[in-house]
Amino acid sequence: GNILEEYAKNDPRVKVIHIENHGVSYARNLGIEQAVSPWICFVDPDDWADSTMLEEAISAAEKYQADLVMWNYYSEFANKRVLGATTATEPIHLLTPEELCDHRLRMLGSCRMNGSFYWRGAAFPWCKLYRAQLVKENNVRFLLNVHPTEDTFFNYLFLEFAKTAVFINKPLFHYRQNEGSVMYRFTDNNFSNIDLVLDALEAFHKKFPPSDPERYQQVIYSRLINTYMLGLVRTFVHKDRPYSFFEALRKMKAQLKEPRY
Repeated sequence: GNILEEYAKNDPRVKVIHIENHGVSYARNLGIEQAVSPWICFVDPDDWADSTMLEEAISAAEKYQADLVMWNYYSEFANKRVLGATTATEPIHLLTPEELCDHRLRMLGSCRMNGSFYWRGAAFPWCKLYRAQLVKENNVRFLLNVHPTEDTFFNYLFLEFAKTAVFINKPLFHYRQNEGSVMYRFTDNNFSNIDLVLDALEAFHKKFPPSDPERYQQVIYSRLINTYMLGLVRTFVHKDRPYSFFEALRKMKAQLKEPRY
């Protein structure tokens, strides 16, 4: 907190908000409410950005009149770094309407692609610049009490309203991979998380029907399969699970009997 206050003293653009820890979604939503810039960007505290990241992103946004700017990143491990996979070959890629639709659906799961653009960072919020007007006017927010997957929901909703997107084919962000992070720990809320997200998507699509219902259903099925496989790793067979192997088998069978599965 003291470090942030020092920044605020030296730069009037910095606003520091002190609150109790209510989770990442609450903090990001509060930041959206307080933001006064035409653009919104999120940065997680254990990662870092290149010094030119926002300069290059805003320049691309203004040049291409984009509602969304994305850029590549490095996944930073203890002994290596991995560039985010992409099919883009040019320095700047302006997504076609077909590619934008593909990009949105692939946040949720696998499906048939109509365009040629693919990028591994589709659902991440920290490698994107969002037009603030679209976020605020359409009440695009992160789901509370959901982690992970809260970022997927936010990005999926935002792309309902974004018409243009551009990809900077250059790593400007560094995503730290920490084995102690929530993504590697035992969790018993893997399935309740996806249920909350799918319930919220169903409510959203009652107002904004999917533009491609067939492919939308494909990605939902794909997501459920992925969720179950992730549940095997992070829940049922995790080394820190608080129950026996036979109890894990019982839970696995019970989950498959749930209507969505």
